Amino acid sequence: MARHISRFGKLLTEYMDLRHRSDGDLERLSSQKFGFWFQAKRLPKRTQKPSSVSGDKKRRATSKVFTTIVTHLSKRDIANWRLEVSLPRKWQYVVMLAALLDLDERAADEFLSEARHPPLAALRVRATTPEDKQLLAHWTPRTPPPFQAIAPTKKFVGRVNELKQLENALTAGHTVTITSVRGMGGVGKTTMAAELAERLRDKFPDGVLWGALERSDTMSILALFAGAYQRDVSGYRDVATRAAAVRDLLKDKRALLILDNATSSEQVLDLLPSGESQAAVLITTRNELVVSDEAIRFRLQPFDKRGDEAFTLFKKFLGKQAGRQREGLDEIARLLGHLPLALAIAGGHIASVKEDTTLAFAVEHFLHRVRDEKKRLGALDREILSVRASLAVSYDALSVELQKFFVMLGAFAGNDFDASAAAFVAQVSEEHALAHLNALEKLSLVQETQAGRFALHELVRDFAREKLMGTDADARMCEYYFRLVEPHNDFQSYRAVTSEDSNIQAALRTARRLEDSGLLARGALGCADYLLGNGQFAFYDEILETLERVLEPDAKFERMRVLLKRGELARLWGSPSRARVYFERGLPLVYELEEPDQIAEYLNNLGIVAYLDGSYQDAERYYRETLDVASAAQYERILSGVYNSLAILHQVQGDFDIALEFLDQASAHAPDGWQVAISTNLILRGRIVACRGEFAQAEAYFLAALKESQEKGMSVRRVGIYDGLGRVALARGEWERATAWFQELLRVAEQAEHRSWLAVAQAGLGETEWRRGDLARGEADLKRAVELVRETDDHVRARTVYNALLRFYLAQTRWDDAEQLAAELAQDKILYAETRAESFFGAAQIHAAKGNLASAKQSAQDALALFEKMKHSRAAQVRAWLTEIEKHLG
Repeated sequence: MARHISRFGKLLTEYMDLRHRSDGDLERLSSQKFGFWFQAKRLPKRTQKPSSVSGDKKRRATSKVFTTIVTHLSKRDIANWRLEVSLPRKWQYVVMLAALLDLDERAADEFLSEARHPPLAALRVRATTPEDKQLLAHWTPRTPPPFQAIAPTKKFVGRVNELKQLENALTAGHTVTITSVRGMGGVGKTTMAAELAERLRDKFPDGVLWGALERSDTMSILALFAGAYQRDVSGYRDVATRAAAVRDLLKDKRALLILDNATSSEQVLDLLPSGESQAAVLITTRNELVVSDEAIRFRLQPFDKRGDEAFTLFKKFLGKQAGRQREGLDEIARLLGHLPLALAIAGGHIASVKEDTTLAFAVEHFLHRVRDEKKRLGALDREILSVRASLAVSYDALSVELQKFFVMLGAFAGNDFDASAAAFVAQVSEEHALAHLNALEKLSLVQETQAGRFALHELVRDFAREKLMGTDADARMCEYYFRLVEPHNDFQSYRAVTSEDSNIQAALRTARRLEDSGLLARGALGCADYLLGNGQFAFYDEILETLERVLEPDAKFERMRVLLKRGELARLWGSPSRARVYFERGLPLVYELEEPDQIAEYLNNLGIVAYLDGSYQDAERYYRETLDVASAAQYERILSGVYNSLAILHQVQGDFDIALEFLDQASAHAPDGWQVAISTNLILRGRIVACRGEFAQAEAYFLAALKESQEKGMSVRRVGIYDGLGRVALARGEWERATAWFQELLRVAEQAEHRSWLAVAQAGLGETEWRRGDLARGEADLKRAVELVRETDDHVRARTVYNALLRFYLAQTRWDDAEQLAAELAQDKILYAETRAESFFGAAQIHAAKGNLASAKQSAQDALALFEKMKHSRAAQVRAWLTEIEKHLG
């Protein structure tokens, strides 16, 4: 098979043929012409002593040494280089070959490039030894290549991956390479182009040319490019002939052309070199250009929000002290959307203020300005630098119709939005909205975050909002997202709108800022179940607080609904006493308005609060009143809910069979698709069968409830599910699965900032840890759970947490700790049958350990009675333990 010949091998062979040189000729000539270099580089440095060797012997010895030296450019090496067995490792060997073949500097540079070495101009800069300089003296230095690029900034940071990719793209080919970099104004395209020009200077021996398209016309830039090579093209009076002349001038040059800030393909086309040229072209632009269709495209984005580039840039301005103000500087970067131009302006402002005061004051002073969106762009002007002016360039280039549409987009404050929302706010057809959004994306004023969804950079949104005054865009944005949620309230199926969560929150914040009571009431009450179902408690509490304050005195129905939702929020958030206050405040209003469905909701909620407080008789009374009202009005949903509530009430008292009967009633009255009733019903059934040791059936119920809640998009409903699945896995000894489920519970609790849920999750994780053998970690988690639940008035979940710690103390035979905790539990007013039974059995073990067998027997009998009433799986264990105690008692 024929050996593949490399480009370097071909060039070497071609030049040797042209000069009629053989491998042997080059070997002989190199020893004659460049012996000085081999001797200087290779001969050992040693002091020669006078030799008594005869003259002939001395000459033979010297010849042998010299022959050994010149083998570094031997006939064999030259043949290997020609046949691609290897390439010259040292640039000096390539230079010697080029000189022996009488190549001109351009050919020598090509020769060096193919051998993967720098050009002669770069080697002259690097050469330090007299021998290397003498080698390069074969060629008289040319006029330094032109370098028209703007000076790179000393404060350039980051962009490591982008620079590497661009360097590879620009230096990859042997023919013209066009690369396009697109991005919004202020993202740093020009700055990066200047940095690239400096880095690639040695890779383009014929120079770097720079065309500032925003300041110069095509004719002027063509004259500038020609003048760089001492060529006068003023005689060419039209673009076509002048472009042809410059194209001809560049066709054999290895140069880099940077065409900065192009706004149209027309600006660029006449500046491009011919197809056979070795030049590389870098185009920076805000717009999607047709000329880029033939280019390698890059999209330049603001700094990564998760990276350190913004902070590194601040350090360039503020020095090492910046680390002390990292939190404030990170907030500034977030507010400015990590846009490089904005960050540089901010860094300069802070540095100038710091000269007269402290850095902490300077950072806080600037933060105060940029926290207000109305003042933010004003804070980003600094002499010749201005974010507003940079964005105005793109805005001013828009048509009047597109300007109006763009301004309306300033109303969107969520993560992103779709064409349907934009059409509603801007009052255009969805088809026109999509066309406008695509046009703005091509101009880098809008970003497409995913297929069909768009977003404005934070500062672009501020720019749009400055022009939004006098429009109803904000109110229309709120109305659109409130309308989006309303159809899903009937069955509380919100999965279809969870992707719009950031927009729903933004709409509520906007309505709150506008203090429009009608708009805010519609949003706060219409989105209530969505927000509560997804655990957005703190946020919703702020919304309701504002709404209650701005409501008109005669808005009785809205006030009654607000008090109901504030009570539900407090109850779900683990504060039943606070919930009761709201319900009792709203109850007179609801009776005054004579709204039966609202009366039923209030009564049912009061029953739940009474149950949470351990007042089971009051709870039963409220539930029965609710049944009467709901039955008379045939409110199936409320009936289903109250039957579930009655089931819970009897379950906690240990009347499992009665609870199951109420669950059947709840299922019978639940409307199709009514998620709350369905999932609650499944959870309660799972808890009952889990207590009876039917773990497979319990898991099936919990998983069915999980599927239902996932389909509907209600994360809060998963709290009981995750807890139930975790406890089933714990009972089976499946530690990994138990941990996974309790971690899911912990995640939901953290999202909702719910302390008692956090406590239950922490207790579950702690019990899993100690049962699998990590006693120290388990105890720490359990004690943390107790600390959390003590900060609430959630007595039901407090019982769950305390009993988990009690089980730990009993298992470790820490009787004194167990006795102290059991005494605390005995004072609790909650009469939860299962936890009471656990407490009685714990007390029995403590009494037995301390020798009080009679008391141990009594406590064990109390525990057994409760477990047997529930048909609980623990009954057999307690019965066996009690038998042993009775034997000891005789």
